[in-house]
Amino acid sequence: MDHLKIKINFTQPVRVVPWQKEEKRKSDKAYQRGGTFAKWHMENESEGTGRPYITGSILRSVLFAELEKILAIHNPYECCSMPDKTEDGVSRPDFIRKRAVYNYGSKNYCAKNNPCPLCLLKGRYDEIRRKKKAENKQDHLKNFTVHFSNIKSKADNLIWQKTAVARIVNRVDPETGKAKDYFTIYEIEPSMSGNYYGIITINNNNPEQKNELKKLISTGLAQIKVLAGSICRIDITNEDHDNLIKHYMGVEDVSAGQEKGDPEQDAHSEKSNVTENISIAAEEISAIFKIGGKEQKLRFTADVIRELRHEDFSIVNDLPMGKDNSGHFLWDQKSTRGNKTLREILKTSAGNIPSNKWRSFCETLGQKLYELSKKAGTRPVALPRLLGETEYFGASSKIKDSYIPPERAPSVKWTIAGVLKAETPFFFGSKTTSSQTSDTILLNRDNSFRLPASVIRGALRRDLRAVIGDGCNMPVGGKPCDCPVCVIMKRLIVEDSRSSCTMPPEIRYRIRLNPHTGTVDEGALFDMETGFQGIAFPFRLYFESQYLRVDEKLEEVLSLWQSGHAFLGGNFGAGLGRFILDETKQQAWGIDDSEDYAAYLLCRGYAGTKIQELATWDSFEKVQDSNFQWEKIAIKIDINSPLLSRDVIRAMLDERNPDAVMFRKAILAQGKENSQSSEFEYRYAIKGESFRGIIRN
Repeated sequence: MDHLKIKINFTQPVRVVPWQKEEKRKSDKAYQRGGTFAKWHMENESEGTGRPYITGSILRSVLFAELEKILAIHNPYECCSMPDKTEDGVSRPDFIRKRAVYNYGSKNYCAKNNPCPLCLLKGRYDEIRRKKKAENKQDHLKNFTVHFSNIKSKADNLIWQKTAVARIVNRVDPETGKAKDYFTIYEIEPSMSGNYYGIITINNNNPEQKNELKKLISTGLAQIKVLAGSICRIDITNEDHDNLIKHYMGVEDVSAGQEKGDPEQDAHSEKSNVTENISIAAEEISAIFKIGGKEQKLRFTADVIRELRHEDFSIVNDLPMGKDNSGHFLWDQKSTRGNKTLREILKTSAGNIPSNKWRSFCETLGQKLYELSKKAGTRPVALPRLLGETEYFGASSKIKDSYIPPERAPSVKWTIAGVLKAETPFFFGSKTTSSQTSDTILLNRDNSFRLPASVIRGALRRDLRAVIGDGCNMPVGGKPCDCPVCVIMKRLIVEDSRSSCTMPPEIRYRIRLNPHTGTVDEGALFDMETGFQGIAFPFRLYFESQYLRVDEKLEEVLSLWQSGHAFLGGNFGAGLGRFILDETKQQAWGIDDSEDYAAYLLCRGYAGTKIQELATWDSFEKVQDSNFQWEKIAIKIDINSPLLSRDVIRAMLDERNPDAVMFRKAILAQGKENSQSSEFEYRYAIKGESFRGIIRN
């Protein structure tokens, strides 16, 4: 037996399905829906510890999907229709085959005594492998010509609740403009478990057949970009992977400028954990408001404490002192526990923590105070986010096999790179429970802002539908159809994007007025985290086409984005951010050209890697703007009387001791994207949601 040791490096969060007891897996809709996701191996159920893994059958299926495209153009074998399925009339589960496959006609299979590498890889003559595997025989490997092991993370004893992050994916119905269906996904960031390892076992004693098998497998693995919902790179570590690819393609060398890219270095780190006993500080602060009917101020204080995260510890010494230094109504109130003021409690509880844990201290203490305020019943709970009638689990009906003619296989691979810059604040939500903030923005573990690929894909689908004037109303997780929008979407992949900015997000305080009474509705008080105007996200899109041109309609949408018409995010009033696609470059590789295609496979199309020679790529030229649903209109508002857009939280931190201050919007300085507050500029502003509310009225 020969063993190909493989390493899968994930550069983005991996989707994982929660663990479920074996006897319940076939009936659990959420577990079945995550059939292509990573699984969770539970090592200790009582403690919730385990580790993620990816089944070998998933890797095998994805490998065949890529080999179908490769063999449509580079097929040295004279046999084998490609579809791989259980034969001899054996029944199979509905979920085994749901995608269309390339139909290579009625070619005869290889003779059993002289099979080609493709027949060997598919195990066409592994007669007893399924029976032995079902019997759970320890030596069942010898019954497989090619066997794919599970691909496991080396990280173990991970705690599910602290490792997997829940996120809601939902769709806006194009007919009504409202959230229609949704489902919850769980993701594990690369900082927790980024590398997975497995073995492909080849059980063949014919040296020539064995070598051909290795070349075929190596080429297919190199073309895989997405596994378990994440961009990845797969390498064979105990063989010369690149050399095997070159031999399959029949080329000796490629130009130096087309060699493989450098893998992105994962700079993620665990969020700082504040080990100090914050609960004691929270109880002391809570005691301040338990006398004199001041309980309602505890929730307000929680928000003020959270706002301190935008500063450093020195702000405690600069907090307002009150009128004529007579003592501030908030900071100099004494607790009935310990007889210390709020100002003194902050100094003693945070005085010795490291500077890099100040943010975590403020957020944790604010959350503790929020939880205590809920127990006291000091504020109505905000109404929940409306996502649809019920969670979507996908269709369970049997789907027939469908086939694609090989001539429709892609002949050109494209990589389009650029930068998405936020022209306005934005919001991409995460799923949280009992959080101090009503709507929390999606952040990575190192507190950098994250733009998920699902948001970009949703915006592309929406805008393609608008440009084409047609398209289906596909549900989240649904099966793509043959409408013009789905045809394009099936051929493209987008990467998650991570900004380098790690400053705490802004908090927007929002209300909803009852149009009949003019007062705030019960439960219509919200606070919401938003990303900063000026933040830049790297943009990467991969596309397959049959012609030496990116699809005309996709070009039109990307051109609209280059004009500043990229609307990404949720919550139309404040969270729908407007972005501009800038610095856009493109590179194409012809699949029918062996050297060009070999160069693509060696660099993996730069999936998840830094592009060193981006300056030498072709510019993505903007096509003529078409009639589109959005048009930018510049307006000017003359203010003829005093104006106050109140920011009562920031007023509590102003050493001038005002009762209220004007709202100021933080804007990240152009070209200075890092976590230093000195790189931001603050401008007085009227909130967009306020202006929108005026127009609505």
